[in-house]
Amino acid sequence: MACYRLISLSIDGGALEARRFEFARDRDALDAASLLLSESAGVEVWNGARLIGRLPRNVAAESPDADIGAFEDELAELFHETWQLAEQVDDPQLARRLFVMANEIVALRNQRLL
Repeated sequence: MACYRLISLSIDGGALEARRFEFARDRDALDAASLLLSESAGVEVWNGARLIGRLPRNVAAESPDADIGAFEDELAELFHETWQLAEQVDDPQLARRLFVMANEIVALRNQRLL
């Protein structure tokens, strides 16, 4: 079993909630994420620093332009790493600032997808 993070997203791209679960396969994590869609505008699924997927899949994110897709993936990875760092720091004020930064990264990525 591997640890996965399911991050519920608001309409403006901000992270509403991050939940940790253990699943045997990526497909199981994606299936669980689909159940969370009724509670939020989208869900990202992560396994460590590896982005498994985003639900619902954004048509713009699947654009044939590889540079755009690569940049969107880099923003998503930056969001995840910032969020993880915020969970690990001992200073609550710094953690709050990192969470805000992570949410701003997601909002930037989602605006580029529009």
